[in-house]
Amino acid sequence: MNGDLRVWDARFGHSKCLVLVKEAHDLGVAGSDFSLCHGMQGSTDVDFPFGTFLLATCGFDNNVKLWAVATSCPKLSVSIKAVLKGHESNVMCVAISNKGHLVASGSGDKMVIIWSTGSYENLYKIDYHSRYVTCCSFSSDDSLLVTGSGGSGNECALAVWRLDHGDDFIDFHGIFVQEAKSANIGSVLENPLNKQLSNWATEDVCIWLKQEGLNDYINSFRGNKIDGNGLMHLTEDMLKKHLNVAALGDRTKILYCIENLKISTRQRDPANSLPDEFFCPVTREIMQDPVIAADGFTYERQAITAWLESGKTSSPMTNENLHHTILTQNRCLKALIQSHLQND
Repeated sequence: MNGDLRVWDARFGHSKCLVLVKEAHDLGVAGSDFSLCHGMQGSTDVDFPFGTFLLATCGFDNNVKLWAVATSCPKLSVSIKAVLKGHESNVMCVAISNKGHLVASGSGDKMVIIWSTGSYENLYKIDYHSRYVTCCSFSSDDSLLVTGSGGSGNECALAVWRLDHGDDFIDFHGIFVQEAKSANIGSVLENPLNKQLSNWATEDVCIWLKQEGLNDYINSFRGNKIDGNGLMHLTEDMLKKHLNVAALGDRTKILYCIENLKISTRQRDPANSLPDEFFCPVTREIMQDPVIAADGFTYERQAITAWLESGKTSSPMTNENLHHTILTQNRCLKALIQSHLQND
């Protein structure tokens, strides 16, 4: 990949290259997005007159670049306006808000960064995804941002964020998260409170703080990158000295809520230490009546029966055709599961 950037004539099917920018990004260009309006909202740049559009690009040099694309001149021109540095890995996607005042970028460093097109500043970082971020997009009214991350199995995730902004601040709150459990089985709605506390990211902690009415401390927790593991080990001294929770009542409330969170997590999943083989690959629940199918995998009887009765003739795990629909009880595994649960 040579990293060249080309601007094409999209009118009337001309498909003509109007401008070529050599080596716009080292190692290759990964994504681009045009603003829908002329100029840049909030910018004082006199070089952005009417008829000039903002173009954002990203690439394998870990950078986001902003360009001015002038269309009112006799000949279309492209000039670099800013190089936005902040990601620590390949930037894989970029999106411009419909008003043109914000740019979002996602990277292999698992981070989403929100930039100002007026000041070119890094306004906000979303530290939620557990895998590389492959897509991002603003809603038509710029009130929502969707981000998606890639991977395999349950590491794929889609999140929607609500944008709150005032005169001098910007904030994002997670309002929906969907994680793909299997390419063949489908997906389920995920809420941070339904995940194991040890698997919480910093944004999950922030969502929990908001739900508990502790909004005043969201920025402090986020700034210190408190995730699920960090939350479990917080002490009153740490809350006071490092997270700036000065009020005794608030420190007491936070610690009380954390203890309740630990208890509820253990109650929802009493088998935290169970081997993965004890869980049905379809439902991801502990199997009560494990059976072996023709593909050699073990499933909860009710789950695989429902799969077959729905008319499917392929394996939920391999997607290959099943040679027969006979289900054989896995007595050995059932005995191991019952023994483990009884000992707990």
